[in-house]
Amino acid sequence: MSRWKKAAAAFGILWLGVGMLTGCGKVTPRSLARDVVKNSENVKSADADMMVDFQGSIPFDTFLEGVSVDLTMKADLNLKCVQDPETAAAISGSCQISLMSSQYDLDIESYTVKEEEQYVTYLKMMDQWIKRSEPERQMKTDTVTQIDLFREIENGGITAELDEKMEKVNGKETYVMHLTADGEFLESLFLASKETMGDASDIPDLQGTKAELDVYVYKDSHRLAKMEIDGAELGAALFNGEEQGEHVLVTSFRMAVTVNSYNEAETIRVPQEAVENAVESAGDGGTADFFGKISEEISGDTDDDWEDMSGEDSSETEEAIQNEDGSYTIQSDIGSLQATIVLPENFEYESSTSVYLSAVCYSEESLMGLQYCYDTTSTMEEMAEYYCDLGYLEGEESYTEIVSSGELTMEVNDLVIHYVAIQYNYLEEGVEYPCLECYAWTKPEELDSPFVIGFSYMGEKDPEQPPKMLVSQIYEGITLTKAIS
Repeated sequence: MSRWKKAAAAFGILWLGVGMLTGCGKVTPRSLARDVVKNSENVKSADADMMVDFQGSIPFDTFLEGVSVDLTMKADLNLKCVQDPETAAAISGSCQISLMSSQYDLDIESYTVKEEEQYVTYLKMMDQWIKRSEPERQMKTDTVTQIDLFREIENGGITAELDEKMEKVNGKETYVMHLTADGEFLESLFLASKETMGDASDIPDLQGTKAELDVYVYKDSHRLAKMEIDGAELGAALFNGEEQGEHVLVTSFRMAVTVNSYNEAETIRVPQEAVENAVESAGDGGTADFFGKISEEISGDTDDDWEDMSGEDSSETEEAIQNEDGSYTIQSDIGSLQATIVLPENFEYESSTSVYLSAVCYSEESLMGLQYCYDTTSTMEEMAEYYCDLGYLEGEESYTEIVSSGELTMEVNDLVIHYVAIQYNYLEEGVEYPCLECYAWTKPEELDSPFVIGFSYMGEKDPEQPPKMLVSQIYEGITLTKAIS
C-alpha cells in the first residue's frame, strides 16, 4: 500500500522550507528591494518561526471508485541560524500528520555546526540521534537572507505589486508585496534552503509550477519580516514529485516564515547527548534518512502505536519468517515469545519485520487490513483502556455514527480473547462509507506479554460478517508459544 507513504512525504515537505530563516522573500518595488539588499548584507544571525499547513486526500480508485481518504499535515518550527563567529543552524518544533483515523505526532530537533573543516548535522529521529558530515556546504549569509531574490527585484527580473496598506508583523509595521513565483525561482528557493540545513536529498522538479507569495518587509529596518506561500499546485509538485501511480490530491498548501529578530541569536551548541550518542548516517542524511524511517513506519498502515508496543526499532530490516506451509512466524522484541500466523482466506502478505506483520485484502467493493504483534509495553488493562478510547474519532466531521461495542470477551482455541469493535461512517464528498475497526488481544498464562491484532475495513456497504466472527476467524490461524531456543 504505497499510498500510505504519502503521509511520510507530507512530513518531508516541511523540511524543504526550514532553511528559509530570513530571506526567501520575493519581490517589491525596486527602491525597497535595494534597501533590503543593503541592510541584509550585515546579517550575522536570525531567529524565525515557520508554519506549514497542508490539506489533501489520497485516492483509492483502484479499489473503490470515487473513494479517497483525507491527508493533513501541520507543522510549527523555530529556526535559528548564526553566521558569526561560527556558522551554525538549529531547528526545533513539532509536526502532526493525520491520515484517515491515524495521527502521527512527531517532534523535530536538529543542529548543523562546523567541526574540523566540515559541517556536521545532528538530527534526532525517533529518540535516536543521527550524525551526517559533509566537507563542503553552502551556508553563507546570502543563502540565509536570500539577497539574490531582492537583487532580482531591484534589477527588474521579478515583478511584484506593493500593497497600499501597511500590515503588522510581530507588532511592527511592514510593507506588503504580492507576486507570483514561477517554478524556476521556487526550485532555487527550496534548493538553497535544503543546502543550508544539511539535506543532500533531491527536490522534485518544480518547472512549470507557480505559487502566490506575500512578502512583508519591516518598515523600520527594511529587512524581511515574513513570507507566505500559498499554492496547491506547488504543494502537489512537492508531495508527488516524480512518483508514478496514484498521487496526492492537494486541496490547499500554505507555508509561512516569520523572522522574529536579526543579529540577536545566541551561539548554537549541540547537546552533549547528541555528540555522545549520535550514529553516523550512511545515507543522504537529513531528510532522506528521517523520512525513510517515517515511511517505513507508516507504510502498510504500520503506525506509531504498533511500532511502540512491539518495541521494534523502525530501522529493523529483518522480515517475518515464512514457513514451508505458507504461515509466518514473528517474535516479541526480546525474542522470548513467538507467534505462528496463518493468514485468513483472501488476505495477502503486505509487510513485516521480525516482530510485526501486516496483511491486506482488496476487492472491488472493500479494502481490509490486518496487523499482528506482541505488545511488550502494556498490561491487559492498559490495552483495554487504550483500544476502547474513541478520542481519535470524536470531534472529526469526516466520521459519523460512531458506535463502540466496549470491551468484550470470547474463547478461541482455549485462548480468552478480549476485543472491541468500533463502527462508523467515513464521509467523503457527501458520500458515507461504512468502516469497522477491531482490536483483539490475549495473554496466555504461560507467556510474558499480550498478543494483539488490529483489523480495519472500509467499503461500499457494511462487512458481511459480524465483528465476533471476524476476530474468531483471525485467531483460528494464530498459535502463540515461547520461542524455540
